[in-house]
Amino acid sequence: MLVIKSSNVMAVFSDMGEMDGTLRPEEGVYLLDTKVVEKLRIRVNPDKQSVQISKEAGSDYLRIWELSGFDGDEYEMLVEKVFRTSPNGVKVEIDVRNLKDKPVVFLLESVIDYTCTDIFEIRQAIFHGVPFEAKDTLKQIKVTSNGIDCVSNFLEIHAHHNCPENLKETLGERQNWKGAFEITAELSFQTGSSFARIFQSRSLPKLSLQTQSRGELRRLLKQSVDDLNLLLLSTEFGAVPAAGTPWFSTIFGRDSLIFSIQCLDRFPELVRNILKVLSFLQARRSDSSKEMEFGKILHEMRTGELNLSGQLPFALYYGTIDATPLYLLTMHAYWKATGDHEFVAAHAENILKAFQWIHQHGDLDGDGYLEYQSRSALHNQGWKDSSRSVVRKDGSLPKGPIALAEVQAYLYGAINAMIDFERHFHLGLDISKLRDQALNLKVRFNRDFWLEDEEYFALALDGEKHAVDSVTSNPAHGLLTGIIEKEKAEKLVRRLFSKDMFSGWGVRTMSNKMKAYNPFSYHNGSVWPHDNSLIIKGLLRYGYVKEAKKLARALLNAAKFFDYRLPELYSGLESPRPLPYPVSCSPQLWAAGSAFVIADALEKY
Repeated sequence: MLVIKSSNVMAVFSDMGEMDGTLRPEEGVYLLDTKVVEKLRIRVNPDKQSVQISKEAGSDYLRIWELSGFDGDEYEMLVEKVFRTSPNGVKVEIDVRNLKDKPVVFLLESVIDYTCTDIFEIRQAIFHGVPFEAKDTLKQIKVTSNGIDCVSNFLEIHAHHNCPENLKETLGERQNWKGAFEITAELSFQTGSSFARIFQSRSLPKLSLQTQSRGELRRLLKQSVDDLNLLLLSTEFGAVPAAGTPWFSTIFGRDSLIFSIQCLDRFPELVRNILKVLSFLQARRSDSSKEMEFGKILHEMRTGELNLSGQLPFALYYGTIDATPLYLLTMHAYWKATGDHEFVAAHAENILKAFQWIHQHGDLDGDGYLEYQSRSALHNQGWKDSSRSVVRKDGSLPKGPIALAEVQAYLYGAINAMIDFERHFHLGLDISKLRDQALNLKVRFNRDFWLEDEEYFALALDGEKHAVDSVTSNPAHGLLTGIIEKEKAEKLVRRLFSKDMFSGWGVRTMSNKMKAYNPFSYHNGSVWPHDNSLIIKGLLRYGYVKEAKKLARALLNAAKFFDYRLPELYSGLESPRPLPYPVSCSPQLWAAGSAFVIADALEKY
């Protein structure tokens, strides 16, 4: 699978540079969450033997070289095909070169089939949320000779092309022929989906990174910036990165905020855009079907038919326990890094609403901890959101509400951020109460989550405030905000680099001593680069520079085996090389962002 993308247009090809969504469902051309092209096949001399000899892909182009017309002795033609995504579709360039010393005839054949398919229909087999039945009751598809009109109550897509179905040409001795075609697509949102109109079809300037890094680290940083350019979406608030391709090419709250923490020193303007769009999408009302509560920060937004029509809840979905405290952490970090007092002042109301959500909705039982109890799509609502990611040491599943260890760490950081905000922006909060709240949270966290027999922190507390006693990477995020007492931090760090947690390629999401451990599970034993990057930042905060460098070097060594594009996750198996996870998302936003943390650890300390 090869993915190229510009702005809000994504093209997914086979390794041969073709698309056939009837055979490989993910392939096609997408406008945001809607696939508009099902098949794209452009061949020269389709009835003669051809062979692909090379290919090259960038963030927004795919170049294919083929030899065509084998006559039993040698090939007659060299064919170069270039596909480029643009904010309005896909451009195709063809160059056919006659290699012979006599005229040759070639036939250019093109097949372009249109569709109007929600991405959730395509990824149904790997959908982690609630099951659903795809319905076509709202679609009114009209196919014409050169395009498609997909009109519903919620969105309207027009797609056209100017590529000939069959073209026959004669090339003279050593001559070449060039042709260019274009598939264009436009999308507009109808009544009831006004929020989706933040997306705009326009070109985005390429991000670049000035670096003195050399060798492997330079290659990792270059690939990560290339991936970041691929992931950028065009919105009325500026460029904002998608979470990953192909399945998550949209805005995710948690993912973009963690990425912001990773990249703030290098791309503050991008972080500013992220904060702007999440402030705009902050919940202004309550809706239990979307887990929406006043002041809460978005988990995910979707623009396909199934979600806009309400058949799925993800058009604007708020089922996340950590995005809101992460929003406050990121807003504070942005302010401290840039001194952009005016921006933060303009969002003071958003900041206050987010903090009010924590107390009015996030703490379900008034005990001072942030908890979740799923009411709709996602059963687990931390970053490990698969159905069995919150599990006890013996493999049993706890009953909620669930208070995750890392979320309490984010909460601690958010409270301290609010103290600073109150000093400068006068939000009407009581600083002495905030200080007491932060201190009380730190004391109780170090008491309630500590597992004496493991010399480590619990993954979570269950609904009865009993420790969910699996040993996982989650509590290590506590180093990021300073909630962990120094004595316990020393023991936590020692455990992180013990053989049951450290695979050699990174810290596992779960200790290999736990019953639920599986090195090829999504969250219970795999290695996630972004998870490790937050641990690295925490280690540096606590002064564990040697350990931070060791972990950064492990991730860099792993990156070599993935052509310096860190994937979403890989196996936690102790092995001669890091083994890939079969359906890992790549490129993926916070995996790309991990490169910046790795570079900081290896070069600044």
